[in-house]
Amino acid sequence: MTTIAPGFLHTDGGQIVDSAGRNIKLTGVNWFGAEGYAFAPQGLWMDSYQNHMNKMQALGFNVIRLPFSDAMLDAGRMPTGIDYSKNPDLKGLTSLQVFDKIIDYAGKTGMKIILDHHRSGDGASSNENGLWYTSQYPESKMIENWKMLAQRYAGKDAVIGADLHNEPHGQASWGTGGAATDWARAAERIGNAIQTVNKDWLMIVEGVEIVNNQWYWWGGNLLGLPKYEVNFDTPNKLVYSVHDYGPSLHMMDWFKASDFPNNMPAKWDQMWGNLIKNDQHPVLVGEFGSRMETAIDKAWMPKLIQYMNGDFDGNGTIDLAKGDQGASWTYWAWSPGSGDTGGIMTSDWQVDTTKYNAIKAGLFTGSTAAPAPTPTTTPVPIPTETPATPAPAAPSSPSVAAPVAKPFDALAYVASHADLSAGFGADAAAGTRHYQQYGHAEGRTVSFDPLAYTASYHDLIAGLGTDHDAASRHFIEHGRVEGRATVFDAYNYLAANRDLSSAFGADAEAGAAHYIRHGVLEGRAANGFDTLRYVASNADLIDAFGTDARAAEIHYLTHGIAEGRSATAFDPLAYLNAHADLHAAFGSDRAAATLHYVQHGKAEGRVSAPGLEIAALEHHDAGVEAWG
Repeated sequence: MTTIAPGFLHTDGGQIVDSAGRNIKLTGVNWFGAEGYAFAPQGLWMDSYQNHMNKMQALGFNVIRLPFSDAMLDAGRMPTGIDYSKNPDLKGLTSLQVFDKIIDYAGKTGMKIILDHHRSGDGASSNENGLWYTSQYPESKMIENWKMLAQRYAGKDAVIGADLHNEPHGQASWGTGGAATDWARAAERIGNAIQTVNKDWLMIVEGVEIVNNQWYWWGGNLLGLPKYEVNFDTPNKLVYSVHDYGPSLHMMDWFKASDFPNNMPAKWDQMWGNLIKNDQHPVLVGEFGSRMETAIDKAWMPKLIQYMNGDFDGNGTIDLAKGDQGASWTYWAWSPGSGDTGGIMTSDWQVDTTKYNAIKAGLFTGSTAAPAPTPTTTPVPIPTETPATPAPAAPSSPSVAAPVAKPFDALAYVASHADLSAGFGADAAAGTRHYQQYGHAEGRTVSFDPLAYTASYHDLIAGLGTDHDAASRHFIEHGRVEGRATVFDAYNYLAANRDLSSAFGADAEAGAAHYIRHGVLEGRAANGFDTLRYVASNADLIDAFGTDARAAEIHYLTHGIAEGRSATAFDPLAYLNAHADLHAAFGSDRAAATLHYVQHGKAEGRVSAPGLEIAALEHHDAGVEAWG
């Protein structure tokens, strides 16, 4: 069986066991965002939370690691970045109540949730001080929050674990005895406090960064074991966790070895794998990931998947006892906003097949040690109005794929799917019937934006105006064949025009309609906002969004303007002048410089706005060398 039995989980040696007594493996994704400025998981501006979770399950994931911050739990905290036409049942809810909805839906569908104390204040990554607390949110507040969550979700078997704190690093130590820095002892205090109100959850304890002057990834170093073991009052609930990344995030010494990647199993044995091999404790690899753009990362990833599957020596044979499982894992990340790795979803919220294909062999496929089969994709046939086979049963809970805030747009639905366009043409009635009989159960959504399509082409603006149906019909009957695509970005248009930002906020439909009716005639630029420069000008946005343009534009419209954030503080010419290698590579290419800083420069510690002489900048801008 590939499912996890209803009820809660416990541990037995190196295995996680479900209520039916089967060894299982948690294999899922991190759905971040609620720990940061938005106080809600990313992507709720693109689709409903139900559809996100349905897609996760359709891809074979069985668990979500759901990050939060103490700041998210402050009284009355309201989320942002949610399109309530797609998520009508979230309107008016606090951030914690949004979590309630996600957890309730997980309970209906069989998805499991790990709550992850990602940081104390809102922001990106782990706490800047490396510890599990800050002056604003001390350990006592953290424990208070954990106990509140444990009581709130007690008895809900969708929530199966608490990742007590994300990525202890720097001064965080293991078993040293100092109350202010000893993470292992703090984890005991926090976990035992949780168990006073909820004894059902797995207690997930990450490692640290440095033990005995040996460095590893933040949260990934478990060399403090077995000298100091974490012990909880309720036994058989401890799962150790690590984070393990590839060469593109940082070129560790072991990636430079002549026998890479065959040297990696010994490194993983040393840092965490022996806990499973020796049947001591289960391990959750709570974060791993890569953009999968370099040859070295493409060599590292399959080796890690192979190891987590239980082929510890890399010889192609599973080394586990029959019925045992390897390491559990949650991939970083689901949404594309991570500057380090991107996501399983691309920036346009489609599945990144390169990443997915790299990890799918590690998905939990049952309670045996057999290697995971390679999933296959069944082609979608051209639909007919009278299907030959019965339609699948509808999901057990309501879907909001068709937003209740406005009528179902049948033509936009047909335009969203090439097979439907081929089967039905511009027959709205047939599209509606297909959605009712098939699309709802299949999780199909309306992704085609008629006004944005029209706004992308001046000839369509003149011919179609703001007629939604005419735009959908044109795309179905002509646009797809002609190779037309939707390139107009309404969020960028709104961000580039402060009067429109004030009038419409982040209402993309209103922005597209304004451009069609007025913007073209007024000579307004359709893409005048430099999104990447805005991200580069605000360091926290680099970590939160990376190169996700839509997320950054929505942030600017919903928060950045009100917060007085600068969209132009980053000076790409100054950045180029400060770094000879970049000047040699890019010349005076401002866009390339900005992209480099967002993708690499900040992480490398490069200076973003050096104090250079104005004359030097002026000479450089004029094409004169400014070096020497």
